[in-house]
This record gives sequence, C-alpha cells and structure tokens, in this order.
Amino acid sequence: MVDNRQGEIYTVIMGVILYREVRGIVDMVYKKYRRYFASLSKIEGFKNWVIAKVLFKNDNCGRDIVIRECVSDLSAEIKKQRKNYAVLVVKDDRINFEVHLMRIVNKTEDGFNTASVHAGEKSEAEFEEYIQHENMNFYDFVVFEKDEILDFVRDVQDKNPIHRTENAIVPGFLMLEYLLEREAISSCDIKYILPVFEGEKVEIYRNDRKFDAWVWHCIDGSYVKAVRVFELRLLK
Repeated sequence: MVDNRQGEIYTVIMGVILYREVRGIVDMVYKKYRRYFASLSKIEGFKNWVIAKVLFKNDNCGRDIVIRECVSDLSAEIKKQRKNYAVLVVKDDRINFEVHLMRIVNKTEDGFNTASVHAGEKSEAEFEEYIQHENMNFYDFVVFEKDEILDFVRDVQDKNPIHRTENAIVPGFLMLEYLLEREAISSCDIKYILPVFEGEKVEIYRNDRKFDAWVWHCIDGSYVKAVRVFELRLLK
C-alpha cells in the first residue's frame, strides 16, 4: 500500500516537472523576443515615452535559434538622445532591435496627440482603392485583449501606465511580436502611426514589400473610416 502511494506521488511530481519543461519550451518558441524587449525596459529615463519606429534585423532567420538564445549575451544601450527623441539599441550576435522613441508633448485625454487621425483616415471606397493600388491582400485580423496586454508587460517589465489603465493601449512590441512569430522576417522596419486600444479589431493586409494594419472607426454612429495604425516594411 505504501509502495503504491509512493508511486502515485512520484508520478505526480514527474508530471509537474514535465509540464514545466514543456511550458518552458513553448515560451521559448513563442516568446523568444521578449528577453530583448525586457532588456530595453531596464534602461531608465523613458517612462511615458512612446515607440515611433523599430528597425529589426535577424541574421539567423530561418534557423533554430531557440537553444542558442539561452546562452547569448544581450547588450542594451542608448544610441542617441535629444530632448524629445531617443534611439535605443538591444542586440546580441544574431538579432538587433533599434528602437526610436518620442516623448509625448501635446496630450489629449487619452494621452496622445491624435490630431493626425483625420489626415490618415479613408472612407470605404478610398480604402478599397488604396488596397487595390498597392496590390495588397487580406492577411489576418487580431484583437489584443487586456489579459494578453498585461501578460506581455509583466513579461518584459514594461511599467508604462498607458498599458495598464482602462482602455489600455496595446504595446508596440506586442504588435511587432505578433508578426515576427508568424513570418520568417530577416530585416524590417515598423512605423507606428496611431495607437491601438485593447479590444480593437486590427485588420492586416500585405503585399510582397510590406504589411499594413488598419482599424475601422465609426464616427457619429454611422460614418465609417479606416485608419492605418502601423506599417511594417520588409527590407530584405
């Protein structure tokens, strides 16, 4: 009877250990870029700044980098800094992120100067014309919910309050991660045009050169406009 009980305990313990190992491998595969983002979060002095653009380069694109990532050393530094603009770099021997930050100067109630929204919006007809002219096709849609946002900011130690409040703003790195995990991208830059909020449906279109992300806004209950929120250009 004692032997059977010990066997059951051993089975449970081994099951827990196996679960943790499998969960660790899954996190390494699907969250492999978060260690780079976390390194950037450790650089002090940029609370409430926002990401304007990111340049990404992966010299090991298409290869198995998961195991090697565990032993590679990261370096994170401020490459350039002005009063309202800064460039941060995090890299190792394979992957390089160059992050362009901007300080918010003119704020609205949601924390952003959104005066440029109307300049970039398109009616349904204008949107369809643009998509055809750019030879783009529908790629996917994604909705970033609050739990997913909080999980991400905890993982990367992002303390920016705009990602934790009611109607939180989706972290720019979370949107970039979404595409990097699905595509074999060796080099790209992503330009963030307008904020995406939790629960918003983001439609993504692509051609052979770039990905465009759009959110549809309903104005006065009926006037529908498409607003581009980010553009990712493939550089190789």
